[in-house]
Amino acid sequence: MQKSPPRYVPTLTQVVTDTLVSRENVHSLAPAASLPTLSGQLQTHELAQQLRQQLLTRTRQYLDIELQRRIREAVSQLALEHAHKLFEALKPQLEATISQVVEEAVQQAVAHASTHAP
Repeated sequence: MQKSPPRYVPTLTQVVTDTLVSRENVHSLAPAASLPTLSGQLQTHELAQQLRQQLLTRTRQYLDIELQRRIREAVSQLALEHAHKLFEALKPQLEATISQVVEEAVQQAVAHASTHAP
């Protein structure tokens, strides 16, 4: 069952009608020669507002995309530089470890060969 609104709440039809009547009253108060100018100014102002909003939206979208791209590039570059510095810092220790492992392997091979010599 649909419930009707209270008597003091205007319906959509009343609001639209009242708005149109108010606009007609404004136009009837203005001189006839200024009506097209007033209407044109309102339309121009509305178009300018829409254009500003569209431009603002597009600019924000562009900035979001551009910032994401530049941040990604900067972080990638920093990660590469950090990895290179880390490798350079670890390189002497790595070389020492490899030399030690090879030396131990050679000693074991020599020891194994000398105990199993014919």
